[in-house]
Formats: sequence, structure tokens, C-alpha cells
Amino acid sequence: MTTEQPPRMVPLYETIATALGAYWNCARRDELSEWESKWQAYLAACRDRLPHGSGFDSTPEIESDREPARGAEPRLRIRGSFHKMDSNGFYSGWQDFVVTVRPSLVHRFTLAISGARGDLADHIAESYSQALAEMVNPAELHIEAGNMPAPEVTSAEPESAL
Repeated sequence: MTTEQPPRMVPLYETIATALGAYWNCARRDELSEWESKWQAYLAACRDRLPHGSGFDSTPEIESDREPARGAEPRLRIRGSFHKMDSNGFYSGWQDFVVTVRPSLVHRFTLAISGARGDLADHIAESYSQALAEMVNPAELHIEAGNMPAPEVTSAEPESAL
């Protein structure tokens, strides 16, 4: 009797960093253009896990340095916009922001928010920190991206013996 292994769960920020590295590796080589598009689709599935709704009404853009400068620490940037409301509950404009994610040995990652201040910057930091720390199953993201077929569902009921 074989026991089924639980799915491998990884924090979203780690999944995004891995996908960006794979994307850039494929982008360098013409023969890997098919995989380049698969990694783009995978990154889109990751992006769908980032904050959305309740002011986060635009699609964020995930960026990274192709190859960080020698001695520079790796980072990824997420550009987005927040739809602000006035005291009457009407939309009053957009606030563009950038979330910079850097690795940390102590805290897994650190965030820096630029383009927003005060309570809004705190809200963006809290929302993105929570989303990026979320544990995800990389295989499910590949399925969502259309890179892998969904596994067949089998009945958990044992067959009856006649």
C-alpha cells in the first residue's frame, strides 16, 4: 500500500522568485521560447494571488533585475495602483506604488513601499506581506497556468469484492 505524499507548499514570494529566474534563463536562449511563454503564464498565475479588490483594482506588474549588478542584493519589484476613496466614499483617484521585496535571513523577506505614505503605505505593506507569505502549491499554479494537465480524480471508495 502506498501512501500519498502531501503537496509541497512554498511561500508565494519564493515561488515568484524561482519563476522569474526560470523565465530569465529561458529568455536568454531562443530554443527555450516555448518555456519562456510557460513561465510567463506561471507568473500570471502567481500574480493572481497578489492583493486584488478593495482598492487594489489594477493588475500588478512583477519585475526583477535580469541579473543584479555585482554586489547588489537581489530584489523583486511589484508595481501597482491603489484606487483611493474620499471621505464620502467616492473614488478620488489612483495612487501608484512600488513594493520592493528583498530576501532576509531573519524575516524571510522585507518590504519597502515607495509612492505611498502613511496609512496607505501601511495598508499596502500589510496586504502584500500577507499575500507573499501565503503558502502555495507550485504544481497547482502550473495547472492554473495551463502548463500541466489537472490530475485525474479517483474515487476514494474501495471497490467491493463480489
